[in-house]
Amino acid sequence: MVIYEAWDANQKRNVAKARSLASQADLAFAQGVGNFERSALLAIESMKREPLFENYSALSRAATRLPLAKLETGAAVDELAFSADGKYLATISNDYSVNNADNVRVFEVETGKETAHRGFDARSNAIALNSNGRYVAIANSGKVHILELPMLNEVSVIDGADPVSHLLFDPSGRLLAIGRDKDVRLVDPASGKERVVLQHHGSVIPYVFSPGGQYLACVEDRTVWVFESASGKEVNHLDHEKPVTAVAFSPIQDGGYMATGSGNRGDAIERFFSTASGRELSQPIHYQDSIITVNFSPDMVTVAAGSWDYNLKLWDIKYQKQRQATIAHKGPVYAVAFSPDGGLVATGSDTASSGGKIRVFGTDSGKELADFEPGGETRDVAFSSDGKYLAAGEKYGDALVYSAASVQKSRRLMSENGGKLVACGFRPRREPTGGPGK
Repeated sequence: MVIYEAWDANQKRNVAKARSLASQADLAFAQGVGNFERSALLAIESMKREPLFENYSALSRAATRLPLAKLETGAAVDELAFSADGKYLATISNDYSVNNADNVRVFEVETGKETAHRGFDARSNAIALNSNGRYVAIANSGKVHILELPMLNEVSVIDGADPVSHLLFDPSGRLLAIGRDKDVRLVDPASGKERVVLQHHGSVIPYVFSPGGQYLACVEDRTVWVFESASGKEVNHLDHEKPVTAVAFSPIQDGGYMATGSGNRGDAIERFFSTASGRELSQPIHYQDSIITVNFSPDMVTVAAGSWDYNLKLWDIKYQKQRQATIAHKGPVYAVAFSPDGGLVATGSDTASSGGKIRVFGTDSGKELADFEPGGETRDVAFSSDGKYLAAGEKYGDALVYSAASVQKSRRLMSENGGKLVACGFRPRREPTGGPGK
């Protein structure tokens, strides 16, 4: 009896201390960005004293805001992409403190270890990263350097007679578009050999390839020019009343449909076209400010558009209507990415109060499933091809990798339970041998 009373008194002290630490964890979490790691550590310390609902809840909440890996690039991240197998993340960053020099870095996703680094002596004219993480292209000092991931070995160097203004890979990595003053050259990045030249009368920007690489869309002020990648033949040109700000191809029928954003403050428009005929497929959709990005879901059911009016809109392509109410953000929506199965849509944005924000929504429901605060404005987000990871590049020099699996789990739970938690359980509290078995 004496032993049990001593144990019980000690247990009560542990529970009281655990609850106190859990409260401190909640307080740290409420303080926002910069305190999530401290909140998680306090919750862990609380759990060491005694597993309770309070510390389990505090740890779960803090863990959702912490990245799996924080990859320090030392400068603002301009672009990032996963390798095809999802094992590596490549970043392109600019070090404003050292001659505006560009740096390419490759990290191992699971460990966060930097596996390769290539620096340049000066700011590059243009940079591009292949979306399946195979190649990096850098236009620097009059030449285009092609580097292969993950070790950044140089596979070819292309001399540029004219200054290079833009670089763009097709999704497979078999073609690289090199934009110059009066033309766009399509080259084989592996060999550096020129395939075709798209001649043009004005300054044109290679903007986006169709998913299978059949088409290349180029933008010239208020016009979108569509070319066949293999032959260089002009397929169509889509005229707009105001400057074009965003273009996307549909993922099926290899770009059989297109979405564009054009206009500026007070009068921006999203439009949908047939790529081959140029026929407009629906009524224009109006926004209060410029559209920054548009993206089709992999199943081509939804188009997501982010804009300067702080909003994300999800549109049902088949029924030509908005899927849910406009999803408001606290800053411009710079980037939009769908998970490989199309079930999740992630946004990268900026807020005046806390810097960057990454938010993840269920595509069907429009409900927010997770949000992360990396600290700096977020201008690029990407899912790995297996859907396991979500990466974001932020302004102050870090690439952050989050677990998309936990978000998918939340999505499944909400789907299966109608958006409500219906039951939960905990293991029994440990007791000393001989103590009450209750």
